[in-house]
Amino acid sequence: PIIRLQSTSIATGPAGAYTFTGNLIIKDVTRPVEFNFTATLKATGYLFEGSFDINRLDFHVGKESATMSEKVRVTLTVLAK
Repeated sequence: PIIRLQSTSIATGPAGAYTFTGNLIIKDVTRPVEFNFTATLKATGYLFEGSFDINRLDFHVGKESATMSEKVRVTLTVLAK
């Protein structure tokens, strides 16, 4: 499956810190997301790092479970050249 993250805005914060606002699309289900991330200059480009939580059942990922949490942390580490 393809997971898409589409921005609607990016706000600047303190040096190197930003807030992403947009939509997360998984299995043709779209939900709004907002999370903080950092951008760090590296020798090979910029390193973007951030994370946010979702409820996997909102996106029809798996079923209800007594042993598996519905809350999932999504962590992004992207090196852009």
